[in-house]
Order: sequence, then C-alpha cells, then structure tokens
Amino acid sequence: NNLKTGALYFWEQYASTSHVLAQYQGGYAAMNKSGGVTASIPSGIANTTAPSDAKKPKQYIPVAQGFFVQSADDGNDTVSTTINIEFKNSQRVFVKESDMDAEEEVSVFMKSSSSKSTTEEESSFGDTREKIRLGFEAPQMGHRQLLLTIDEKATDSVDWGYDAKILGMSDDDMYWSISNEKYVIQATNNLTDDKEIPLGIVMGESGLATIKIDALKNVDEDVEFFIKDNTTLRFYKINEEPFEMNLEAGEYVDRFSLTFKSYNKEEEVIEEEGEVGGIEVISTPYLSVFMDNNAGELQIKNTTNSKIIEVQLFNSLGQLMGAWNNYLDNTNNVLPVNINATGMYIVQLKTTTGVITKKVLIE
Repeated sequence: NNLKTGALYFWEQYASTSHVLAQYQGGYAAMNKSGGVTASIPSGIANTTAPSDAKKPKQYIPVAQGFFVQSADDGNDTVSTTINIEFKNSQRVFVKESDMDAEEEVSVFMKSSSSKSTTEEESSFGDTREKIRLGFEAPQMGHRQLLLTIDEKATDSVDWGYDAKILGMSDDDMYWSISNEKYVIQATNNLTDDKEIPLGIVMGESGLATIKIDALKNVDEDVEFFIKDNTTLRFYKINEEPFEMNLEAGEYVDRFSLTFKSYNKEEEVIEEEGEVGGIEVISTPYLSVFMDNNAGELQIKNTTNSKIIEVQLFNSLGQLMGAWNNYLDNTNNVLPVNINATGMYIVQLKTTTGVITKKVLIE
C-alpha cells in the first residue's frame, strides 16, 4: 500500500454561503487505526460555539460520505503520484447509524443527518485502548483536538496507519511533533512516568494559549497528566484545570510536551505533594533532598538508577535562584546555597529518567 500515512481525511463544513474555496469555513477531521479526531474550529466560525459541534469519524464510513487520502511519493511533496485505490465488496459491512456513547459510535456522516439508535449488543466492536484527547484554544483557534492512543503495536516514532499528519494548519494551532513533522493523531505503546510526548504550538499573534483534556477513554483514574515547559522545567497538572500561558507570536517546537505520572495512593504519605509558584511537587522515596541551614548546604542523596543531570532551586514565586550541572554523579551530593531570604523553596532535579521536584525550607 503506497498511501502516504494510512489516514483518511473528512472535510467538515461549518458554515458558508460562498462557492469560493478561499472563503470556506471548515476544517479536516481525520481517522486511522488509532481512531478519529474532529476537525479544528477556527475562532469566529459562524453558527459553531463548541467542540461538540464538530463530528468525529468512526470505524465505518457511511455510503455517500466523501473522504480524502494522501498518496506517497519520493519524499518531495510537490511530486504528483498516480495510485490506484481498490474497493471490494468484502470491505462492506451492514451497520446501523448509532447514537450510543461518542467513543463507541460505529459510523458518522460529516453532513447533517438523522441517526438511528442501536443497542450495545448490536455493535460488533469495542475499542478498549487507552485514549487521551487534548484540546487547544488560542485567539485565532476556537478549538483544535489532538488524539493520543495507546496501542502495543505502536512506537514513539512514526507508525504507518497509526499516526496521522495534520491537514490544514491555522495561524494559531497545536500538533504532535514526530520526527520534525506535524501530526493530529499519534499512537504510542504505553504510558510511563518517564515518557514525554512532544507538542508543537504555533501562535500567529501574541495571546493566551490554553491546553486541556477534552476526554479520556479507558484511562486509569490514578494517572496524572502534565504539560511540561522544557524552558523552565515546570510541570502543570491538567487533570482538572487547563494549562494557560501567554505566548509571544512564533512557533514553539521543542518547548512543551505531555507527560504522565501514575502512583500508588498508599505511597502518598512519603512526602507532602502540592504546588508552589506553579511548580508541581513530585516525590520519590529513592531520592532525598535535605537543606542543612547551619552549613548553608543542599544535600541530595540519590539511590536510584538514574543520574542527576541538573539541579535548580526556585523560590515560592517560581523564580530561579540557583542552578548546578556539574559533579552530580555521587550517591551523596552537597551543593552550596547562599540565600538570605527565608521561606519555602522548590528543588527541581532533572534526571536521565525524568524530572523530580522537592520542597525545602531555608531558614
């Protein structure tokens, strides 16, 4: 099969009275083996007020529903390649339109139509994979949804049929960044504490960027989701509250990523967790941080298999007060701290398996 990504794209027409292509108001929904994702909703779209107004493609494509595919070429996107797409009767399935749970619907028309309900027993499939849907909003983007699906067949690299490139970027937009390309659907094989999923953000003009969880499917309730700012090494939990940040105009390719943390609730007593100055405090029993105020030293004991790459010290406002990146390979590390202001501080440790933050009191 020489289709470019193995994805199907569906034009979602929101509102337009013009036959001029440049004046169309809509976007492209996408579907592949990972699932379907709605089309983006640029800001100012008439008669569209919520992400739920956009339709999500399902497993089955109804009769008369049009779609697009991208053909593969020799690596030059300007080269036109002729391909043959074969349709067989064996690909046809009789399935009724469904008004069941959104993730379990078996087909959907991108145009308005009345749907017929069916019972759960009549549905011939059920997707039990973990799915995370992220939403992005900005001054020139009403809503963009990205889909992350956890599938054991997938990898962190590009997987044909499981990762779908974004089609129709807006002036303000967000995408999964894989191998320097922009994707709207991505699959990976697991959710682990040390995994980071890179996100790219484009801001056509300066303004407030918002990232939030649109929906979770088959995800354990104990999994926590964070937006990591790779510039400040701060983590922003988005399970209940969205991430919001004012960004200057430009493209942010390497700055943000989606990270995860799962935990055993019985271990929560190890150290108080919380947030100071916008920095999420994450504890681990195998790496201890102690502030010796008499000696003016920060003492770090590392009994993990990870190496410490950098240590940063922040005050309660999230301001950087000190940083160390040399001579951190020992089990016991002693770092001099020359700070006169007393109060609660955050020690952030960047390791080879992730970032850990700890609270310390300087007196």
